[in-house]
Amino acid sequence: MGDPVAASRTATGEALPCEPDLKGEMANAAPAGGDGLLARAFSHMLIPFALYDEKGVPVFEYGGFLGKTSASRQSPLFSAALINLKKMFYNEEFQKDSPRHSLEFSDQEKLFKVLLQFVSLSDSRFILATLHDVTQENQALEKARRAEKKLKDFVGCSSEWAWETDTKGRFRMISAQLGRLIGKSPASLLGRRFQDIGAFTDTPLVELSESEAFRLRQPLGPWRFDLETGDGKTVAHNISAVPVFDEPGGGFLGYRGTGTDISRRLEATEALRACKRELSHALSALQDKNTRLQEAFAAAESGNRTKEAFLRSIDHEVQEPLHWILSCSDAIRKETSGPVGNPKYLDYCEDINKSARHLLELVSGVLYLAGSESPDVYVPKVVDLVDESRFAVRLIEAEAAAKAQKLSVTSSEPQVFIRSNPPILRQILGNLLTNAVKFTPPGGTIGVEVDHDQDKSRVRVCDTGIGIPKEDLERVFEPFERSSLSYVRDQAGSGLGLALCKRLTALVGGELSLESTEGRGTIATLCLPAADIGNRRL
Repeated sequence: MGDPVAASRTATGEALPCEPDLKGEMANAAPAGGDGLLARAFSHMLIPFALYDEKGVPVFEYGGFLGKTSASRQSPLFSAALINLKKMFYNEEFQKDSPRHSLEFSDQEKLFKVLLQFVSLSDSRFILATLHDVTQENQALEKARRAEKKLKDFVGCSSEWAWETDTKGRFRMISAQLGRLIGKSPASLLGRRFQDIGAFTDTPLVELSESEAFRLRQPLGPWRFDLETGDGKTVAHNISAVPVFDEPGGGFLGYRGTGTDISRRLEATEALRACKRELSHALSALQDKNTRLQEAFAAAESGNRTKEAFLRSIDHEVQEPLHWILSCSDAIRKETSGPVGNPKYLDYCEDINKSARHLLELVSGVLYLAGSESPDVYVPKVVDLVDESRFAVRLIEAEAAAKAQKLSVTSSEPQVFIRSNPPILRQILGNLLTNAVKFTPPGGTIGVEVDHDQDKSRVRVCDTGIGIPKEDLERVFEPFERSSLSYVRDQAGSGLGLALCKRLTALVGGELSLESTEGRGTIATLCLPAADIGNRRL
C-alpha cells in the first residue's frame, strides 16, 4: 500500500516535520492516495486525526486535523495535555490502561472536541489526537439543559412536590418543596421510602411498592398521604404517580409522581359537614318549634272558640237583663203606670238607672273590644262620611244641650265617600263625640270637620275641653287608662272609649291620632281610606 507518510502528503497536501517508518496497523489503515474509490470511502468513514511522537511532534495527519486545530494546538490547554501525556510515555502503568484527555474549542458556529490517548503502532508508541464535531450534540445537550431548567423552575414554583423512585420504591429524586415542608434536605431522603416520611391513611398500604398497581406497573393514586411537618403539624397530601420505562428497551425504571397539599380542602370539607350538621340541628329545632306553634295555634283556636262562646253568653245573660232594668227603671221614674207613693223611691230608681247605664256601657265596651280582634267583624261598604258624622252628632245632641254646648258639622265637599264598616264607624265617632261632650265644660264648643285629600279622608272632632296632659297622650289609648286630671277622675266611665276607638280604627284600615293642650281642648283626627266611585276617587 506504500508509505503511510507519503499517503498523508497526498491526502492533505502538507509536509510533516518528520517521517517515521509507520508499519503494521497504521500502514494497513492508511488511505492509498489519489482519487480512488478506497480513498473516497476513507474520507467519509474516518474522522480527522493526527499522530504525535514522544516529543509532541506530529508525524501523521488525516482530514486536515492540523489546520482545524491550529488555534487549539497553540492554547495552554492543548499544550498542557500533550506535556502530561509525554511524561507518561515510559510509565509501565500505561501498558495496562491508556488514559484519555479531552478539550473543546469552537470554530465560528461549530464546536469541536479533541480526544488525546496513547496508541501503539509497530512497536512504537504515539499520541493519537482525534477531532470530533460535537456541534449538534452540544446543541441537543443545551436544549436538554434548558428544558430541564424550565421543568425545575415550574416544579420550584408549584405548590406540589415532585418525586421519583427506583424499581424498589426508593426515592431517587425529591423536589425542594418536600424538604422545606418536613424540615429535611432532599439529599438526606434519597434511598428512603414513603413509610419513612409519613403514612397512607385512606388505604391499608404501608409502602408504595406493596400496592397491586406498583406490581402491575399501572398509574397510582390519588391516595391520601399524611406528612409530619418540621413544626410537628400533620398535613394531608394526595399522592399520584405514573410508571417510567426505558424508551429504547422498555425496561421498568420506577415511578414518577407528585404530592398535592389537600389539608385546606379537607378543612373546608369538614367545615361544610359541620355547617350541614348545624343546619340539620336547626331544621330539627325549627320543626319542633313549628310543631309546638301548631299545638299553640290549635290551643289558641280552642280558646278563641271558648271566648266567643263566653261573649255570646255575656251578650245574652248580661245585656238583656241590663236592658230590662233600664226599661223598668225608666218606667218607674216616669211613673207611666201610676204615681209612686214615696218620692224617695224615685231617687232610688234614678240611681238604679244610672248604675245600669254605666254597667251596660262597660259591658258593651268589653264586648266591642274583644270582638274587634276578630276579622269577621269587618265587612266594608261604601258610606258617606258626612252623613255618618251628622248621624253621630244627632245621637249626642241631648247630652250636649244639657250642658249648653254648641255642636257643628262642616265639610269641604257635600259628600265624602269612604270604604268602611258602618257599625264600626258609628261606634268610633260616637265614642269620640261622647268623650268630647263629657270632658268639655258647660258652654263649650264641639265641632266635626270632614275633608279629603287624594286617597285619604279625614274626620276631626275638635272641642274646647280640659285637654290632656302631654304625658298622658299615649297612655289614654290603653284599656282602662284615664287622664290624671282630677276633672277626668270625677267623670263616670270605664276608660275603654279611646282604647276601643284605636283598635276599631286599625281594624278598618285607618289611623287615629290626638292633639291636645291642657286647658285649651283636644283634636281627635280619624284618617280613613277613600272609596272608588265610578272612575273617581273621593
